[in-house]
Amino acid sequence: FFKNYGSRYLKILADCHTIFVQDKESNALLNKHKIANVQLSGDTRIDRVLKRKKGSVTDPLIRGFMQERKCILLASTHPEDVELIQAIIKNYKDYNIAIFPHEVDDASVDQLISNLDCTIAKWSDNKSPLSNVLVVNTIGLLFDSYRYAYCAYVGGGFGKSIHNILEPTVFGVPVIIGPAFDKFKEARELKSLELISVLDKSEDIITVINDLDQDRRQSIKTGLETYYSEHSGATDDVGSIAITLLNNQ
Repeated sequence: FFKNYGSRYLKILADCHTIFVQDKESNALLNKHKIANVQLSGDTRIDRVLKRKKGSVTDPLIRGFMQERKCILLASTHPEDVELIQAIIKNYKDYNIAIFPHEVDDASVDQLISNLDCTIAKWSDNKSPLSNVLVVNTIGLLFDSYRYAYCAYVGGGFGKSIHNILEPTVFGVPVIIGPAFDKFKEARELKSLELISVLDKSEDIITVINDLDQDRRQSIKTGLETYYSEHSGATDDVGSIAITLLNNQ
């Protein structure tokens, strides 16, 4: 839209009745290009995770495992996270550790397990784990599991980009990510509010988890509740204008 060769696409934007944007920067960018039919509505994804949170139901095996004692959840992990995972397993033997790898095919899961020097249980075994490390080798169970986490590491940040952090933060869970997060507005905002932790190096995760005392955890939880309260409602804003337009046709 905003390159020299994008002028014809800008005309399409100018012909729209209303363009909804998530932030002030997007609003200013459109105004700079003389497009005034803009409304700052916020992010509809916020409303979506709030709605999903109300209806979430955790898998019984995972719920039992994560409630047994403090549980560190490692979400959407990649091969570059192996050293980080090993450090957590080594340093938190009194915790349960739930690993949700990004790739859950048999070959990828077997490769992950072979790189970790400990006894590991797999979710697909469908029995109470005899280990404090559980690999969830299926999809669709991650979101509902966040509510029971002591803290969560979300992978991708030591590769191209982090995965979804709205899902864990909507539960008030302390979240830790790697340095590749700039693509996501919510990550930038939550970092500036000191409501998520960003690692420069994977080995820093031990220090970050050790600093999660009761006061810090409560501060994060309260701050995230405020963030979601202040940023919800975009869906209603967009919907009300869309309904008005349809009714006036």
